[in-house]
Amino acid sequence: MEAFSNLDFSELLKGYASTTAIVMLIIIVIQYLRKQPEAPRGLQLLMGGFFSLIIAQTIPFFRFFSSSDIFTFFELAFICLASVMFLTSGLMLKRVRAATEALAYVLFALTLLITVYVIFISDAPHLKFLVYYLALAIGYLFLAIGFATRSNKKQNYGFFLTALVFFLLTIYNLLMITGWGRNTIGSTNFVFALYFFLSITMLLCGNNLLNLKIFNLEDEVLANQSRFRLIIQSSPFPIIISRLRDDRLILVNQKAKELLNVDSEKLTDYKLGDFFADATFKTELMTRLEKSSEIEEFEVLIKPQNGLQEEETWVQLSTHVIDFEYEIALYSAVQDITERKRKEMELFNEATRDSLTNAYTRRFFEELATKEIQRSVRYGRPFCLLMIDADHFKNVNDTYGHSVGDKVLKELVCTCTRILRKSDIISRFGGEEFLVLLPEISILNAQIVADRLRIAISETPVKGDNGEDVHFTVSIGMVPSSYSTDLQELIKASDEALYVAKNSGRNRVVALTPQEEKEDYLQENNQKISHEIPLNANKIEPTNAQQTENLNDVDIFS
Repeated sequence: MEAFSNLDFSELLKGYASTTAIVMLIIIVIQYLRKQPEAPRGLQLLMGGFFSLIIAQTIPFFRFFSSSDIFTFFELAFICLASVMFLTSGLMLKRVRAATEALAYVLFALTLLITVYVIFISDAPHLKFLVYYLALAIGYLFLAIGFATRSNKKQNYGFFLTALVFFLLTIYNLLMITGWGRNTIGSTNFVFALYFFLSITMLLCGNNLLNLKIFNLEDEVLANQSRFRLIIQSSPFPIIISRLRDDRLILVNQKAKELLNVDSEKLTDYKLGDFFADATFKTELMTRLEKSSEIEEFEVLIKPQNGLQEEETWVQLSTHVIDFEYEIALYSAVQDITERKRKEMELFNEATRDSLTNAYTRRFFEELATKEIQRSVRYGRPFCLLMIDADHFKNVNDTYGHSVGDKVLKELVCTCTRILRKSDIISRFGGEEFLVLLPEISILNAQIVADRLRIAISETPVKGDNGEDVHFTVSIGMVPSSYSTDLQELIKASDEALYVAKNSGRNRVVALTPQEEKEDYLQENNQKISHEIPLNANKIEPTNAQQTENLNDVDIFS
């Protein structure tokens, strides 16, 4: 870059072309740096400074056609503009932002005044060289300082080397002020080499910026993880985070530890599914997660790690699939709804169960029985319907009082619940009459169950108001599914069988069956039917203690 030189046109063009090419390369590199994440402020001014430098290098060509001082003025003006841009860019790189823009305007105005004085007022030629190279030296010096301050982070060697090149350019321009410098290092090839090396070091700055972005992202991730853990730990609700691939717990807050009764030192030894009281909850949760990564209001019964039945808790989960510390995890916010479920169960029981005996109401029994009958018909499975009536119940009320009568009805249902299966449906039909639906059972086994039930009730007294034992018996009418699949017809038929049992002396079981089933039953059991019982009814007479013992040995669920 030869300012105010006496070189011929071809030499000047050659130097300008080579220097301009490398400066344009630097501008392209700066444009690349501006688009990088974490790019420092001031790069745009740096690019503008190099553009001004190219324009200043272009103006000497016009002096071959005119020797007017106006061209020299514009050359120095653009050099001063480049210097101010370099200086301001260096301050921004050094993160000095206070009044930087105002300072740039002031400096540029001052340099223009100096340029006017040097070109149009002063007759000292050496001042032109002084202003030219001193302005560039000052601009490069601030850039060297600015890039040097950015080299104190990890792996920022690109900024350090760039600062070194700008420092060399500062020294070069200071030496060019002296005659010794122009005679020894003032060659175009030397400037070209410095600028070429500058483009390489600035490319290294781009790599440093990418590394800085990675470091910042890592720091941000760690900070977010810490904040996320702090939020979870300070939550007033239980929060559970588990790995999705193996269901292992990753993080639980204090509330969740108290709910699940887990040891935080052995957290990964537990699985989320281990705390579900029923495995079907886990299956349903996974099925719903396959359809959606977010599940709201999923109700599940939780059991703590010690597994005590009385500590089971109904909770409502709000689950989300998240990325937690490089793991695909399930975030579960837990809300205790035990009290709400208790109230719901109370309301349900009030609507579906008899308040005295806790047996199902007639209406709800009909709903359950209808569904069970439909299922039995679909799969071709037998069932039986029992109608049970307390014998001489009016006499019990009249003799011992209604409070004892209530005890009789309660004990009747309790005995049924104790002897029958969980799948059997017990209902209070009205007054002292009860209906029992026995699914998945043959007529023979149903008769054994009914007689066992009759005997157990007769052997279970209740306490009267004066402490005396009050014994009572029941009569049972029974009808199998082969009689009909219509619930109302079955109820009517069981009532008829119960009527026969009452008229036959009470404390007995009567099965109302189709004729062909009656004959098969007689052949198997060698029983006799009383002449008072209709032809299509089977009666089981009371058995003695030995017969009762034998009945109790029968596997009625086979």
